[in-house]
Amino acid sequence: MNSPTDNSSEPNLKQYQERAMVLAKSQPAASLAKKKQESNRDTVEGIVIALVMVFLFRAFVAEAFIIPTGSMAETLYGRHKDLKCEKCKIRFRVGASEEVDRVAQTTYLESDRLHYGYCPNCRYKNEIYKNVPFKGDRIFVNKFPYEFGDPQRFDVVVFKFPEDPKTSYIKRLIGLPGEIITISRGDLYQRMSEDDPMQILRKPYHKQKELHQLVYDNDHPVAELLANGYPERWESLSESNWKKVDPDGWKNDAEKRTFKIGASGETKWLRYRHFVPTEDDWDAAMEKRPFANQPTPILIADFYSYNSGLTKFESTNRDDDDQLGEFWVGDLIVSG
Repeated sequence: MNSPTDNSSEPNLKQYQERAMVLAKSQPAASLAKKKQESNRDTVEGIVIALVMVFLFRAFVAEAFIIPTGSMAETLYGRHKDLKCEKCKIRFRVGASEEVDRVAQTTYLESDRLHYGYCPNCRYKNEIYKNVPFKGDRIFVNKFPYEFGDPQRFDVVVFKFPEDPKTSYIKRLIGLPGEIITISRGDLYQRMSEDDPMQILRKPYHKQKELHQLVYDNDHPVAELLANGYPERWESLSESNWKKVDPDGWKNDAEKRTFKIGASGETKWLRYRHFVPTEDDWDAAMEKRPFANQPTPILIADFYSYNSGLTKFESTNRDDDDQLGEFWVGDLIVSG
C-alpha cells in the first residue's frame, strides 16, 4: 500500500493528461474532415438533382429555342439587323440569317456581307453594312397544352423534322388531319375532299394583327421627295378619275400631317394612291432635278423589307421586284 508521499502514480497521471490532449486535438480535425466530406457529397447530389430536374423540365414541361431564320417574321424574328431609315426615320428590320451563315464558312468573303436594305415606307436604299446582326428571338415552348387537347388551327407549333429528329422547326399550323389545303392569291382555303367546295380560312383578329406589315405611314414623309414635286399618297381627289384635287374636299396640312374638312354635309373622300419611289426617283430628288418619268400609282404588292437585304453584287444585279414586290395584295387595313 502506497503512502501519501509515494510518487509512483505520477507517471500514470501524466500519461492520462497527454492522452486527453491528443484526443482533444484530434477530434476537431476529424470533425472538420467529416463535415468537408458531407459538404462535397451535398454539392454532387445537388448538381445531379439539378441536371435531372432540367432534363425532366425540358422533356415534359418546356424547352428553350432561339429562332435562326425569318420564316416566321413578323411574329418571330430570326437573326436580323435593326435599322432606322436614314430618310423617313421609320424603324424596320432586315433578315441577316444568310449573312451570319456565310460569315461562319471558311470561304467567307467581305462581299458576302449585306450592304443594303430597303425601307418599307419610302423605299430608300439604306446602307446596312456596318450594322451588327442580332440573334433571333428566344422563346420557351410549353409542352403541356397538347397533353390535354389537340392543336388548333393557326397555333404556332414546334415539331421535329421527320428526316432529322435532331432538327426542330417552328411554323404556324394551317391544315388539320384529313383536310385539303389550297392557297389562292394569298388566301387559304380548306375542304375535306375533292368534291367539296372550298371554304376560306379566316384568322382570329388577335392572330391576324401579328402578321400586319407596314405599307405607308403618313406621319413619316420624306421632305426631299415632296420638295422635288413627288405627289402625296393621301389626297382629296375627284371621284371621276382620281387625278384632280377636289377643291371642296379634305385639306391637307403638310406640316402637321393632318387632314380637315368643313361641315358641308356632303360626302367627301380622302383617297390613297400607292406611289412607290424608285431608285431613279431618289437620285433625281437628291440631285434636285426633274423626275425622268412622272410618278405613277401602282397596286399595293407583297414587298417585304425583312427580305430586302442585298449584298453589293446583288444590288447591281437586282430587278424591280426587290423594291416593288411581285404580287398584288387585296387584304388591306387602314389605321388612324
